[in-house]
Amino acid sequence: MMDFELRLVQEGDAADLQRNCWPERSERSVRMRVADMLLRQQREVAWGVVAVVDGAAVAYGQVARWLNGGEISDVIVCEALRGNGIGRALVERLVEIAREAGLPEVEIGAAVSNPVALNLYRSIGFKDRRQVMLDLGDGPEPVIYLVMTFDNEQSQSA
Repeated sequence: MMDFELRLVQEGDAADLQRNCWPERSERSVRMRVADMLLRQQREVAWGVVAVVDGAAVAYGQVARWLNGGEISDVIVCEALRGNGIGRALVERLVEIAREAGLPEVEIGAAVSNPVALNLYRSIGFKDRRQVMLDLGDGPEPVIYLVMTFDNEQSQSA
């Protein structure tokens, strides 16, 4: 197992995230994304988490508060480091944040064409909820949304 640390995203993570996770995006666009997340974290409506290896951010995911729950999205691990447990730990931490925020449930989606992600989410305890057609960049494709529901006692402390 690889050594890594999970923590909330910081302004200084933008360059690493652009290089390691989103090389097709400009560093400016990643900086703007991180800045937006920092504002949302201050308002406690969303939280971005990074995995750090050897001082560099190599993975990212976020959870946002919605009216009736939350949604985990934008989960990405540096391609060279996939398969080392980083994605699992990242999603588990995002679930923990959703529970701590008092959300009654949290959703996560994955394309049917991404069975690795779907199997990971199911193994963590997510259950299939619905399938929709979404354009994820290469035209419409089926996406499965999965849900994890928290019991009321755990989700009362908002």
